[in-house]
Amino acid sequence: MTEVKNILVVDDDDVIRLSCELTLKAEGMVVDSAENGRVGVEMLKKKKYDLILLDLMMPEMQGTEFLDFVSSYDESIIVIVITGFATIESAVETLKKGAYDYLPKPFTPEELRKVVRKGLERRKLLLEREQLQHEREKNLERIAAEQSRLSTIINCMSEGLIAVDRDARLLLNNAVAGKLLSMKESCCIGDHVQGILNNAELENWIIESLNKKKYPVRPVHREIVFDAENQKIYSVTLAPIKEKKKDISGLVLVLTDISEERKLERMKAEFQQLVAVVAHELKAPINTIEGYLDLIIKGYLKEKP
Repeated sequence: MTEVKNILVVDDDDVIRLSCELTLKAEGMVVDSAENGRVGVEMLKKKKYDLILLDLMMPEMQGTEFLDFVSSYDESIIVIVITGFATIESAVETLKKGAYDYLPKPFTPEELRKVVRKGLERRKLLLEREQLQHEREKNLERIAAEQSRLSTIINCMSEGLIAVDRDARLLLNNAVAGKLLSMKESCCIGDHVQGILNNAELENWIIESLNKKKYPVRPVHREIVFDAENQKIYSVTLAPIKEKKKDISGLVLVLTDISEERKLERMKAEFQQLVAVVAHELKAPINTIEGYLDLIIKGYLKEKP
């Protein structure tokens, strides 16, 4: 369904107003008219118009003054200047003030229809542009808010997190990952992982996982020793960032320091081994004592009448 267009004719000439009304109403448009600029301003405040036909030379309020008001009130309204005092200077001046086009009097109904159609098409494009810009701003605000939430979550994680793109270039990392991997402050988003993660096994694992023949289809876990001397061991989970076409656009890695956990496991194993040794060492004397007790008891029973 075509939306009805609202047109306002501002002209002190009764004949011009009437002819414009008849011509444009025949095109299915709603047409209102004002005999001067002040009346036009009041009508503009009460109703939303798509296009205004404006005479320049009017009593009480000149057309240029009215044009200034429209430009500050609603820039999307199309203004077409109609005047019998057409000069190049006046045309340029009105266009500078925001008028869309200039139609000298006298004009034919067809000339009027043509310039109004062009103006309404221009209005349509302006509104579409405003709508797109509004949607773009809303999307940017939504993306910014989402990024802020995501950034907060990532930086509050107790685990280290790294994301790389399809070319093994750094997309993001949180502070924990930077600390765990001893990453330099000079490392930037877009740097290749080779040489910046300070662990050849981890770097090679990332690069190999991005090879098409070795795509990880689900999260993969691995324990990697980062500092053998200080017994630093990290549990690393590597997961693909999947695209719709079953391809991957990158990888996400989550690092957890399990050094203390593994240290406790080693201590537990060593303690259990110690207990086993002590038990073995104690077992022989106990067996000997049990043997002597057995002999004593047997000898005692034999001597008893």
